[in-house]
Amino acid sequence: MGGYVIPLLLPGRYTVTASIAGFRSHSLDGLEIGLGAHVRAEFELDVGSRTETVEVVADQPLLQRDDATISTVITQEQLVSYPSGYRNYLSLLKLASNVATDMDTSGMKREREGGERSHQGTAVAGQRQEFNRFTLDGIENTDVNFNSYIIRPSIDALSEVKVETGIYSAQYGRATSQIIAGTKSGTNDFHGTLFAFKPCDRLNAGGWRGRGERPTGCGPTKIFGFTLGGPIVKNRVFFFSNAELVREVHTSSNSISVVPSSDMRAGDFSRQQFSQNPQVIFDPLTRVFDGNGTAVSAEPFPNQVIPQSRLHPVALALLEFYPLPNGHGIPNYFGDGTYPRNSEQYLQRFDFQESSSSSWFGRFSHGNERFGRANGAFPTQTGRTEARSYQWLASNTRSFSPRALNEFRVGYNRFNNDDVTHFAFKRDVVSELGIRGLTTPVNDRSDR
Repeated sequence: MGGYVIPLLLPGRYTVTASIAGFRSHSLDGLEIGLGAHVRAEFELDVGSRTETVEVVADQPLLQRDDATISTVITQEQLVSYPSGYRNYLSLLKLASNVATDMDTSGMKREREGGERSHQGTAVAGQRQEFNRFTLDGIENTDVNFNSYIIRPSIDALSEVKVETGIYSAQYGRATSQIIAGTKSGTNDFHGTLFAFKPCDRLNAGGWRGRGERPTGCGPTKIFGFTLGGPIVKNRVFFFSNAELVREVHTSSNSISVVPSSDMRAGDFSRQQFSQNPQVIFDPLTRVFDGNGTAVSAEPFPNQVIPQSRLHPVALALLEFYPLPNGHGIPNYFGDGTYPRNSEQYLQRFDFQESSSSSWFGRFSHGNERFGRANGAFPTQTGRTEARSYQWLASNTRSFSPRALNEFRVGYNRFNNDDVTHFAFKRDVVSELGIRGLTTPVNDRSDR
């Protein structure tokens, strides 16, 4: 008789049974509980013997009567079964209504965010990409700079994902849409997976902006990893581990430029093959100035050749960073580089059932991304973005009495994003060249 509340249940399927002396027992089987869900189970007990049980299979309600939240739950089965771009759960958010994903980011986020965050855009309910808030296992998972995520677990490590918009619960805030995810926990049985994927373009549809023939080969991207979960102590302590590694080679678009020939490097400008109107090379030491200090004439170098003794050591040292021509005419240099995009992510979770009234769980997650990119036309102008993220979480749920329940949850996030140039942490080029007025960068690898 009356109403009862069972809060803070883990996502899953449950069976609820109601019984009292002098009435037939009722059992509701297959009750689906999702992330942040409010599910109502109603019973009407008939007079009869307790040995009689009425079993009912739960149906999905057509209308949510307990709150006005507009939400969509993406189950674990959907996460691992549905095709997603590079096994990224964010690309599956399009299963929710009024959500657009897989778009390019814009503005400062694209220029300054590290790793795949700069390529992952999600817009919910027509809002800007920066109007999302991410939570993972009930703690903050939002980068405060551009409102992207901090940790993006492998889809094999997630129990389910939920997208909420509109009028959501007061426990959420800060943004117009909520992207909520929960990780798996270990059970009394050992379960594990070992996976390896190689995305193949020949199975993909062509892009709507594409031109020409659609790619038909299988790309160089490889995704592999594992999950393993089970008991440490039966019914008491459980663990769940996950690792996922991505190895990708990205080919840049062609870059073109004009570079000095080997003759010009030696000071010989007699053959300016890339110019239809060869320029005369004047000796600056022979300049004649007028009364205003403006040079009005000068003598050319004999035969358009600058003597070796007149070539400045710094200028000769700078030639190391410019490649030789690999073509003829204008332009005479063509660059077509490949850049690795590698990432790793690890997750370790422990659950502890202290007693019937107290349970604990803790999790550590780490992500490491190294995305190479071209900053200019030459190999020495390439660089990479290094993004490292860490997240710690501890939680306790304790029942003090049938009317008093407390949940304590604390988390810590750390996110570091570096724009690293080609020679960073390898050579101090500024000191080598000795150009006055340039500041030597600080080589701090404390976070590596």
